[in-house]
Amino acid sequence: MGQNTRCALRLGAPILIVLIAAAVHAVEDASDGPAYLIRNIAHGPDREESSEARGFVGARDLVFFTAEDGEHGRELWRTDGTPGGTRLVRDIVEGPDDGLARSTTPIAFGDMAAFTAEDGNVWRSDGSAEGTFKLVDGGSSLIVGFGDRLFVVSADWSGTNLALVLWRSDGTREGTIPLRRLPASEAGSQDCWENPSLELAGDRLYVIGSSGEGCTRIWAGDVAELLAADALESALPIDLPLSSSFDERPLLGTAGNVLLFVASDAERRVGLWRSDGTAEGSFPLLPGADTTPLFYRDSDWEPHFLVDADRAYFIANDGVHGLEPWVSDGTLAGTRLYANVVPGPTGVFPCADEIDYECERREGIENAHVNLFPRESGLLIARS
Repeated sequence: MGQNTRCALRLGAPILIVLIAAAVHAVEDASDGPAYLIRNIAHGPDREESSEARGFVGARDLVFFTAEDGEHGRELWRTDGTPGGTRLVRDIVEGPDDGLARSTTPIAFGDMAAFTAEDGNVWRSDGSAEGTFKLVDGGSSLIVGFGDRLFVVSADWSGTNLALVLWRSDGTREGTIPLRRLPASEAGSQDCWENPSLELAGDRLYVIGSSGEGCTRIWAGDVAELLAADALESALPIDLPLSSSFDERPLLGTAGNVLLFVASDAERRVGLWRSDGTAEGSFPLLPGADTTPLFYRDSDWEPHFLVDADRAYFIANDGVHGLEPWVSDGTLAGTRLYANVVPGPTGVFPCADEIDYECERREGIENAHVNLFPRESGLLIARS
């Protein structure tokens, strides 16, 4: 294709691929030979199940992941690409019970990996059993890496409502210290820290929670200040009269240093909001309509952002174009329709009012997903 072209392909009823880019280049296979099995993790004469290895992340010269070998439950594994170097790191919960949840994905910081165990506590690992240990207690902990440092948010249930504590760690017990205490809601009021999330946006760190009942709470901190801090301080978040619209947890994205999230107002209109952690810097970018399903959700009810540098892409409906790709840089002027791929009121996904299996069967898109992929000079949209 030439420069700045748009191509839409329908391959049978269930598959729609749309490419908006300057050019497409074939990727050559640079491997030295065919793929081969490194190790059969779930093995045995009567073992037919997969190990369901997932959550791969690279740190130093190792790749960490979680898997089930049929003996230890789901635990942390590591590989250096050789059979001998592919092994269980540590049995966090001894025996057949899971030490890690199936949805757990370790993260890398420095040359180590960190993860939240099934009991909600945060662990670190250098790939050895002795180098795998607990850093923070607290239950339902959140983690994000920044260079060779780890930020952790843990729960504090010492009061009537939930408070949160932000930690910083260099991967050692001595270097793991609390930095900020984010206060709980007042006694007797709704808990605005329910279902919290931790998000890094540029050089800003955000903690956001939502009760789902008209209270969204946001705190933002400067990463440079947090890296230099050495004592625990109280920090005041902001409260917004907004509700989460997706299973009580806000749908999050980032654009530069700005947090993007989906919430509904008092009239239950779902819209795209932005926040820099201040009241004046928190406002809607794409207000919702009364009946318009603003954001695409797949068959698992999972909407999503694709964050690329200082922009975020998402599938939304403005009530005119149907569900189409949008882009936002966190400003009103920079939030716009990216492309009108399929003209008309339905857009790229015709069954968006709800998870409507009858509509999906009629359109031939049962269990369909719409996914966004970045390209050097554009965006790949795939429905399959």
